[in-house]
Amino acid sequence: MVPRFDGPTPHGRADPVMHAAQDAVFDSDYWVPSVESCREMGLTLPLSYAVMYDTYIHSGPKGIGVIRQGFEQAPPAKGGMRRSSSILTSQPAENGSLLERTRK
Repeated sequence: MVPRFDGPTPHGRADPVMHAAQDAVFDSDYWVPSVESCREMGLTLPLSYAVMYDTYIHSGPKGIGVIRQGFEQAPPAKGGMRRSSSILTSQPAENGSLLERTRK
């Protein structure tokens, strides 16, 4: 018989060991790799770091590589534009720019 799961334990949210474990996983699996990717791409703005972190959380550690392959625009470290508008005007491989896709 499979044990019944009624939701999170009431003590988990107050458990400092649980908090430390969650922080360690998020740091090692999401924050540190996202910061490394920002540095490799030459991104410097705080918003760039926030977007990169969000992308790692939602797409996983390999997600940013897959997403970057879809854009012809190089990152700043490789001569690309430094402005956030570059993602709006750069051309993903098959679907037009993000700006064009949102206007359809």
